[in-house]
Parts: sequence; structure tokens; C-alpha cells
Amino acid sequence: MGACLEVIADCLSGGRHSARTFPWHRASYAQAARLSTWLQRTYAPSSVARHLTAWRGVLRESWRLGMDSDRFLRATSVRAPKGGPRQRSPLMQVDEIAALLAIPNPSPWDLRDVAIVAVLAGTGLRRAELCACDLCDVDLDSGALTVRSGKGGRGRDATIPSPLLPHVRRWAGLRGDWRGALFCPIGNSGRVLQRRISVGAVAWTLHRLADAVGGPGFSPHCLRRFWITGLLSSGVDLLTVRTLAGHASPSTTARYDLRHPTAAPALADPLFERLAAGKLRLAGEEAA
Repeated sequence: MGACLEVIADCLSGGRHSARTFPWHRASYAQAARLSTWLQRTYAPSSVARHLTAWRGVLRESWRLGMDSDRFLRATSVRAPKGGPRQRSPLMQVDEIAALLAIPNPSPWDLRDVAIVAVLAGTGLRRAELCACDLCDVDLDSGALTVRSGKGGRGRDATIPSPLLPHVRRWAGLRGDWRGALFCPIGNSGRVLQRRISVGAVAWTLHRLADAVGGPGFSPHCLRRFWITGLLSSGVDLLTVRTLAGHASPSTTARYDLRHPTAAPALADPLFERLAAGKLRLAGEEAA
């Protein structure tokens, strides 16, 4: 539940508070409603329920420590929605990502957020893996990136594609060369703060960037689906993509494949053309 509370604190404070510093005793119904809406837009129903359970649990402890009873009852009245599995977001298109990367007159926040999009779309990292990356994990000349804190403790190597690497270099120039996190929060004055950006803040920054270019909102995992689907569409085999994505099972990787079912016959055409050619050769040999 600790991870859930970190996400909630990031969501409600815009990245200004962690779970330890968030003023839980001042939680309101308006915050609960906003949190529920954001969770439903971002997570599957089971994850929404888990986060709201953590929300009610921490407020219950706050009530025991003196939180106003009326405030407590109102803030905990929001319940997880009932229904079937959440519909997955549609596959992001190349033009949509290109619009995010080409934002005009970028501010310091834009430079960071564009670099985040470049890394997520170009390597398929999970947002927790992105947040755990240090500057020393990235070779800004070749684009080589070392993932040291992968899911399940599995590290791996990735490469930022060369067309996306300039976006990361521009952010690194603004960030400075101090040792530590690759991506950091930025203060109200535009000064880069020397600490690690949180996983909740990554989701908020992407929504902010989408609003800035007038595009639809999206989650960090949308970029991971885009990357995996793109590799599979380019002919990379499933087992290779599984390794690159850091999945333990190919079945997990297959769930990220958002190619349209009508693409399968077209992809199979060369196979059947070869079969037909072989059949014709056999018929010719028999006639001879």
C-alpha cells in the first residue's frame, strides 16, 4: 500500500508532496472525487480499488489521530466503480508522438517532458524504471541505456534511437552534470531540483504536455504499448521483444500487441505466395 500512497500524494499535490509529507488530515471530498476520476482514467479497475483502499486506510488512521469526523466521512465516501475490465487506450500514432516532441518555444518543463516522451517511446521503459535511471546510466553519444532497477530485479540494456537522442541531450544540458537522477522535478522558478522525479509526477507531466499541444491525454504505458507494437509490426519476433521489454513471459508481451486483426492476412501473404509457388513447381514436375 505504500506505493499506492505515493501515487496518491503525487496526484493530489502535483508532485510537491510524498506520502510522508502529504497533509492527510486535511483531505476533502473534492480531492477524493478528483483522485477517483484520475485513477479510473489511468488504471485498471483492480488497481483503482487498491488505491482507494489505501486512501481510506490512511484517512482512517488520520481520524484516529484527531481528524475531523465530518471531513473523514466525506473524504472516504468515494467508492471504486463496478464494471468489467477497463478498455485499453487505442494505439498511439506516430503523428501524435511527433506533435509532442515538436512543441514550440519549449519551457524548462517542456524540455524535460519531451525528453521523457523520447525515452519512453524509444525504449519502452516502465515509468518506475525511467524514474530510477541516473545520468550515468545513459551514454549521450550512442544512446545506450542501462536499466538497473527493472521489474522483478531484472536489469537489461536498452538503446535510445538516434532520432530521439537530441531531445535527451537538450534536457541533459539544462539539467547539468551533477551525479544522480536523470529526470528531476523543476521548481516554480524553473530551477532544476537535485532529486529524483516520482512515478506519479511522470503521469502528470505527460498529461500536461498533451494539454499543451492540444492532444488527447495518455499514460506512460501507452508509450510502452506503442513501442512493443511497433517492434512486432516491424517483424521482430515475440521472444526478442519479450527480452527487450523485460517481461518474464511471452504471454505478457503478447497482451501489449495492439495491431489490428485485419493486418494478419496481409502479413501472411508472402508465406502463401511461397506455398503457391511450390505447388506450381510440383505440378510442373509431375507433368514432365
